[in-house]
Amino acid sequence: TFCGMCLRNRHGESIDDAVASSKWICPKCRGSCGEGCKTCCNCGPCRKAHGLPPTHQIIHKARAKGFDNVHDFLVHCETGATAVELLDRKKTFNW
Repeated sequence: TFCGMCLRNRHGESIDDAVASSKWICPKCRGSCGEGCKTCCNCGPCRKAHGLPPTHQIIHKARAKGFDNVHDFLVHCETGATAVELLDRKKTFNW
């Protein structure tokens, strides 16, 4: 389960929109959303399960680099994609 703040800060998603959607899939269940993303969920246990280090509290670093969530910042670090490109990529998914 996700609290509203974690869903927003870690994934850039609204908990109200998630609850209202009949198509929303939790980040852990999504798997990868594409290049630069081993797993959409970036909580410590999920990252560890995929051989990745924990992110700790990096939302401030992500925001300083122009991203509103940790997931997109992490993908950017791997691919160089911009916040706008990643938002467009997310729009291709039903969730």
